[in-house]
Amino acid sequence: MDKKKSDIEQEVLKTMQSLDGLDTAKTDAFFYTRLEARMENQNAKKPSLIALLFEPQLAFGALAIIMLITVNILSVSNYVQYEEETISSNELTSSYDDYIIEVPILYTENGE
Repeated sequence: MDKKKSDIEQEVLKTMQSLDGLDTAKTDAFFYTRLEARMENQNAKKPSLIALLFEPQLAFGALAIIMLITVNILSVSNYVQYEEETISSNELTSSYDDYIIEVPILYTENGE
């Protein structure tokens, strides 16, 4: 572990020493003025939040999400109503079964 660490430190030291001989970068007199102007133009081009809402891609995406949520809510509400109806019909059937009177069959299919 120590050998790896010392190797890394040596590589970093060699890299830093190789940068010592370089001259500083020089630019022309109007470089910073042009850079500031470009940065201001980029900031000015950023649309506001309201403008983003009227972008077609965002509007269609939002519409699709709203439609999916609406369909999901309707499906869940219909499923819950169906389950409630099924439960109430099962309750009716079970109470009906309690009052069934069985009548004995007096004849057979052969006519006897």
